[in-house]
Amino acid sequence: MNQNKHVEAKKLYQRALNEKKKAWDSDYIFILDTVNNLSILYKNQDKHIETKKMYQKALNEKKKAWNSDHTFIFDIVNNLSILYMNQDNHVEAKKMYQRALNEKKKAWNSDHTFILDTVYILDLLYKN
Repeated sequence: MNQNKHVEAKKLYQRALNEKKKAWDSDYIFILDTVNNLSILYKNQDKHIETKKMYQKALNEKKKAWNSDHTFIFDIVNNLSILYMNQDNHVEAKKMYQRALNEKKKAWNSDHTFILDTVYILDLLYKN
């Protein structure tokens, strides 16, 4: 995506976020989808600081809406893990993947594919 489209996409996401905040409470779940989309936009622009802020905001708000071990939280934890890996911050990536693994084990059987994917990535991180 070229820079002009990134700028336009950011404006649209910001507008959507502002309109959703007017319609619902600022921590309402539908707003969090837009926050996550902004995070992805920032990630695609290699704006790691903004990406992390948006992921953290989404994670904190999702924790308010659901229990911290709810499966809806896992996508944000996973996204933060990937962000840390892309920044070569393997220590933080390991922490986030370990957290995801622990929470996933509570939610699903230990041989569930969601758990195995996380185990595989953790294995790769520990080998590096």
